[in-house]
Amino acid sequence: MNEILIFRYGQLGDFLVALPALWAIREQHQSSRIVLLSVSSDSTFVTPQQILPASGLIDEFWTFESVGAVSLAARIIELTRRIRGRGFDALYYLSPRLREDPRRAHRDIFFFRFIAGISQIFACKGVQPLPRKMVGQYLSDVRSESDSLNDRLESSGIRIADADKQRTDLRLSDSERLAASDWRAKVGLSKPTSRLAVAFGIGGKWSSKKWPEEHFAKLGRRLIEEFSIEPVIFGGVTDLPLAERLVLHWGRGIVSTGDLGVRESAAAMEGMLFYVGNDCGTMHLAAAAGLTCVCIFSSQDWPGRWTPLGSGHVILRHRVPCEACRLAVCDRGLICLRAITVESVIEQCRHLLAMRTAC
Repeated sequence: MNEILIFRYGQLGDFLVALPALWAIREQHQSSRIVLLSVSSDSTFVTPQQILPASGLIDEFWTFESVGAVSLAARIIELTRRIRGRGFDALYYLSPRLREDPRRAHRDIFFFRFIAGISQIFACKGVQPLPRKMVGQYLSDVRSESDSLNDRLESSGIRIADADKQRTDLRLSDSERLAASDWRAKVGLSKPTSRLAVAFGIGGKWSSKKWPEEHFAKLGRRLIEEFSIEPVIFGGVTDLPLAERLVLHWGRGIVSTGDLGVRESAAAMEGMLFYVGNDCGTMHLAAAAGLTCVCIFSSQDWPGRWTPLGSGHVILRHRVPCEACRLAVCDRGLICLRAITVESVIEQCRHLLAMRTAC
């Protein structure tokens, strides 16, 4: 049996958009043992074990701790020993697409090939750099991160199915769906009289990607008044204070934070009308759960780069001269996000609500 190593790092959204690529590798190596190597950089790291299926896709999960009490050299030596001890037949290099410092990719490949001893390395070629900004011109849409990974696999001879046939499923288990069902019953979402549930994503790792709180307050209030929806807020523990303030303002709503894990949250989202909210991991989780997403994008990244999996999503993004700034904290008053009005988001939600309630 062959031993395959996949290198992929990032946060929740990074692993979710990689689902088609990961499933393509599994289908190419159905009888192989596949190990996923990721990198943990801080305490907010959501492990791939918390995101990906427990069986059928990845056989083992390894994590390289990029920070810690042990010296970096000692950690690299230990990782090298571990990789060489397994004698991997091949590596799939699924690092995120980075324009800022291409030397990082060259360094990684050198390590895996010449230090860790893996002779066959796939998906390290065909990386299309993100275009440079030109003064006075807006950026054109780029290939999504998911499509970029697929392109790299195809350049290595791995067949990628057409977009509508790519595997993106999380393979949620019966126990995960049962936990979600119990939670829905506890919060009143499974009652015959329960209101129309809409998933909200109000958070994000970077403040530069968060639509203003007052906009979410107005959006939720209007949707409640017009359609009597039940806003259900998903996200991490850092989103809890904002979620509680919004529910208090709305006079209605449910906060899932702290009650459900990542995969249970995906199961809880199944069957909800749609997702509305920021470009964040919660958005990608909603897409993986099969929801149509009304996505509120800041312009701090390239347009199209983080489009969620699936079709039919609505992308709201405003072009500004400072787009693709890549700032974690905006220094221009969130001009791109504030330009996305509450009314423009409501219009898209109305359209989706009209379609869903007509079915």
